[in-house]
Amino acid sequence: AEINLLQADIQQSARLEINAVFGSIRLIVPTHWQVKMKTAAVLGGIEDKRPKHAIYSDKILVLEGNAVFGGIQIESH
Repeated sequence: AEINLLQADIQQSARLEINAVFGSIRLIVPTHWQVKMKTAAVLGGIEDKRPKHAIYSDKILVLEGNAVFGGIQIESH
């Protein structure tokens, strides 16, 4: 699955729960959002591939979920 949040706007914080079981999820978020992960992986992986920046906005996405025999990848464009 692909979830594109580039056009989304959150006030301060938002919560998203995703689970990847025998598959993968590609999550695309704006570069200035902070992503706080409360996740677990079992024979899979969860990876934040966004470039690291020193300045973040107050927009926080709390990502909760699991990757079981699959993967979750966080990106920005």
